[in-house]
Amino acid sequence: RVDADPNSPIARQGGSSITQQLVKNLLLSPEQTWRRKSAEAYMSVILETRLSKEKIFELYCNQVYMGQQAGLSIHGFGEASSAYFNKDVTNLTLSESAFLAGLIRSPNRYNPYNKLDTATARRNQVLDSMVEAGELSDAEAKAAKDSPLQVAPVRGRIDVSDAPYFADFVQNQLSDMIAGGGAAEHLRIYTTIDMDLQRAAYAALTKQLAALDKVEAKRFEPGTLQAALVAINAKTGEIVAMVGGRDYSKSQLNRASDAFRQPGSVFKPFVYATALNTAYDPIPRVITPATTYMDEPKTFTFDNQEYSPGNFGDTYSNAPVTVRDALVHSLNVVTVDVAMEVTIGRVMNLAAKAGLPKPARSYPAMALGTSEATPLQIASAYTAFANLGSRVTPIAINRITTGNGLTIAAPTTQRNEVLRPDVAYVMTSFMKDVINRGTASKVRARGLKGTLAGKTGTSRDGWFAGFTPNLVCAVWVGFDDGSQLGLTGANSALPIWSDFMQVALAKHPEWEGDWDMPAGVEQIEINPKTGQPTAEGDAEKRIEFFINGTSPENTSDAATEEATPEELPSPTPYIQQPSDLPTLPPPATLPSPKKLPPVPDSRLEGTITLDIDPATGLIAVESCPVIRTKTFVLGTEPKKYCGPQYHTGKVIEPAAPARPRVVGTPRR
Repeated sequence: RVDADPNSPIARQGGSSITQQLVKNLLLSPEQTWRRKSAEAYMSVILETRLSKEKIFELYCNQVYMGQQAGLSIHGFGEASSAYFNKDVTNLTLSESAFLAGLIRSPNRYNPYNKLDTATARRNQVLDSMVEAGELSDAEAKAAKDSPLQVAPVRGRIDVSDAPYFADFVQNQLSDMIAGGGAAEHLRIYTTIDMDLQRAAYAALTKQLAALDKVEAKRFEPGTLQAALVAINAKTGEIVAMVGGRDYSKSQLNRASDAFRQPGSVFKPFVYATALNTAYDPIPRVITPATTYMDEPKTFTFDNQEYSPGNFGDTYSNAPVTVRDALVHSLNVVTVDVAMEVTIGRVMNLAAKAGLPKPARSYPAMALGTSEATPLQIASAYTAFANLGSRVTPIAINRITTGNGLTIAAPTTQRNEVLRPDVAYVMTSFMKDVINRGTASKVRARGLKGTLAGKTGTSRDGWFAGFTPNLVCAVWVGFDDGSQLGLTGANSALPIWSDFMQVALAKHPEWEGDWDMPAGVEQIEINPKTGQPTAEGDAEKRIEFFINGTSPENTSDAATEEATPEELPSPTPYIQQPSDLPTLPPPATLPSPKKLPPVPDSRLEGTITLDIDPATGLIAVESCPVIRTKTFVLGTEPKKYCGPQYHTGKVIEPAAPARPRVVGTPRR
């Protein structure tokens, strides 16, 4: 025991527990295991033989946990005196000292900023105990009880924009990097945060949320809307700014690193990057920035279900659009069309290489960003575009040293190649156009100049992710309960991004600049309506980028036969559904006529993709034991349907597959 006197207040509180808590906090981790408890007891015995009772109690009072404010843990009576009363511990009154003594039991329960009455009652309990112990007279205790418990205001002492969410993020990383969390108290941690940018991020976020609270006051209660921002140095992976919410004192959830939400159209660049990658993996064909798709309502069939996505606002041009313009104007139907052609599996594989979570199975709606991710993951994934194909992992700590300057850890970012430089360059040129003339044109209207690329996103929330060659920033705006925001990413998240980038690029002009065009990219003038090379005197011509050998002048759109699922990563079968389906004569062995899956429109250049039974080579039906997807040149596809009769010897009418209708959520 710390004090053998049975009448001592210390003994009544359990002297040995104080020693054990001191050992746990200074030398061990807080894990609840018998091994840790045994080590704690053994070390406590050693400590009590080496130090006096007074010294043990002094150490305990200087390190005991006393609460948390604005992302900073309060340890010891000295820090607590400054935090709660803005004075030195030697100047505390009897009332204030009693409060701090009572706070040790449960700093959260007796937090005077949230539960003043509970904190006051706890203080009075300590004063009564002191009277019982003979340390105070009744008059002294009564006078202390009668004085109100007055704590210093939080604002003004600790700047809530001083990266409290980032501090928590660093603390979580430290627990993984250093064995025995308590040891970190004796180390120096050098982080990646840029405090000028951190304050700019907080200012931009709070400004926009305050404006939305005022404008949208009739739709939601002011103060309930949340936002998050994370900015990463694209070359080093260093997190230079992180804001996880609008008010840390009310909610410590770090939405930048821990809140998984649907990114919406912010995900679309990975669909189009997969399409451009067909320059090296031409299945089913080579898709270029000039490849055209019809911008019109369409229904897709997947796993015997129908999926009908809609453009934002249900508006369609009902005309061919190029792949570039489909992303620039965030056309949902074309995006799904592209994803179905290259297969959703390939899209999700590419996104996973960029660091985004990979779902257990893929389905068409994922092309529109239904697979959840955090703002930090989105920002890290976008470094693959900023670095022309090379993604970097985010880091928050640069160096960890001992008190005498010895470096014990120096974390470095990890790099992996996601895209070839030429594919990434062309994809980045798409996202430049998003800002220059597309859904993010408000960036220019807000006065932000220079070379910028990015993408808006609207799901239930609002998103914007954008970058320069050296800085990536992702912003999310939404509600914690997942309620519908009802605002586009351009109207919710984009203003925060613009305000932050304005300050960031002014303070770091070296982060501006443009990307050097790789040797594998060529420029050709095309007509944007047809995607074909321009004729002489064409007034609508524009310059388009192509990966060498894929321009309309150099390639044929003839499709190659699609490989089998064993040769492809996560293949996703698809069948397109135009309105007019040709009726074929019934197979000889079946009593009723069937319809072949529809012939795709002209942009598939004479190919058709069907579900095939590989054992028979016929068109698969629901009862087939194995179904694979295969692309044929029109006229070479099988005309007969398979069925149980080919596997059992009995002639049975194959049942038509059920196709419940699934309507997609418009995203932009």
